[in-house]
Parts: sequence; structure tokens; C-alpha cells
Amino acid sequence: MRSTKQLRISSPATLADKVKDEVTEGQRPLQDRGAEVAPWPREQLIPTYHAYMTDPSRGIPIDDVFDGLETRYRERRARMG
Repeated sequence: MRSTKQLRISSPATLADKVKDEVTEGQRPLQDRGAEVAPWPREQLIPTYHAYMTDPSRGIPIDDVFDGLETRYRERRARMG
């Protein structure tokens, strides 16, 4: 399944140039962020997965994870009023 869809629009050249410039500017931060995120799976996610598979007792039970998240959420809501 394709994640993109081709779209053809007719518009004045000045509008097309403006849109192209805006899209290009919008892509820059995404590309910069992609460069920061790209090493994360290789450097942190995969080693953590392998460590867990080697010794599953290192894991945190899902109920404990959700309880902790709920506690943090309630504390934050209380602080914000």
C-alpha cells in the first residue's frame, strides 16, 4: 500500500512557487529531526530489546507501568489546577 497519493493542481506560477518554498522550508526541521532520531533505534532500542530477551525478569509489569503513568498524570493535573 502506498503511503503517498499523487495530486495535480493548476495554479498561477507565483502561487506554485510560494507553495514550493513553504514546503521546502517545512521539510528542513523534519530532516534535521530525522537525523537526530535515526540513531535511536540502533543505539538504544535494539540493545534494550536484546537485554530484555536475555533476561525477561528485568522488565516492568505492564500494570506497574500504567499505574506509574496514571500517578504522574494525576500529579501533573493537580499542579496545573
